[in-house]
Amino acid sequence: MTPQERSGSLTRQNSFMRFYNEWFPRGVGFAMRGLNLNREDALEVASDAMKAVYAAWGGLETPEAFYKHVVRMRGIDKLRGVRRRERVEVALSEMELNDDEAVPREVVAALGSHVTPESIYLQTEGTELILAILAKLPTHYRLSLVLAAQGYDTTERAEIKEVSADLERTHLMRARQRCVELLIAHGVRPRRKNDKPRTEKEGETQ
Repeated sequence: MTPQERSGSLTRQNSFMRFYNEWFPRGVGFAMRGLNLNREDALEVASDAMKAVYAAWGGLETPEAFYKHVVRMRGIDKLRGVRRRERVEVALSEMELNDDEAVPREVVAALGSHVTPESIYLQTEGTELILAILAKLPTHYRLSLVLAAQGYDTTERAEIKEVSADLERTHLMRARQRCVELLIAHGVRPRRKNDKPRTEKEGETQ
């Protein structure tokens, strides 16, 4: 990352932490009182929703409303016993050969951990780079990638974004194309299907 990108990342982290400190407890409380979840499930739901907000941070007009919406949907999943799996990690070189819901594995990996104050300030350089790339996408594209990586299908993403399903499919397709272009421009080598996972040291040298 360039010094300018690092500075922007730190500013982004600091502004998000103010939101996190105020709204994470509210999300837990809503999940417990409004949806009757136990504390463990409520913490998981609130953390998943906060992860989506963080990845889209800087492009949301009303992050509070978006956060509450995702908390509600995640909470309903819990009540229904729905277990969302992260989207299958797809190598950049295979994007055109896979289904329309595929998301680059680099994005899935960056969004794979829970968001906590510690994880935000201790995130790896690779994660910082992915989040910086996502921040360069238009908000509606960024949200498509983030929500798809978390397991939301086209209909669900369209509901969250309040757009038609056809438009949402277009958003995700264009978001993937632009994300791949930016990843390659930043020197991220496309990973193939049979590639072994890179170590942290190897990732820094790519």
